[in-house]
Amino acid sequence: PGRLRLRSIFLDGNTAEMRRLVERDTIDWPVIADPNLFEGKTVRTFGLSFVGDNLVYRNGRLVASHLSNSNLISEVEKQLTQ
Repeated sequence: PGRLRLRSIFLDGNTAEMRRLVERDTIDWPVIADPNLFEGKTVRTFGLSFVGDNLVYRNGRLVASHLSNSNLISEVEKQLTQ
């Protein structure tokens, strides 16, 4: 089975709020903060389209993107079994 690595991207200029949310929600994976919102380098680099967007990579290659919640769960499960 594959190994799952998560990244969260926080598009907001309020990094104190990001830290509070990370602590509150016990997020223990890396969080990328970009205070430049949709004008920032992070959005351009990853090709994000909207808040709540998602990307699934396997071995450094994009295998799925812009999935609904149910399709995202299915895709992650599929990737974990490969």
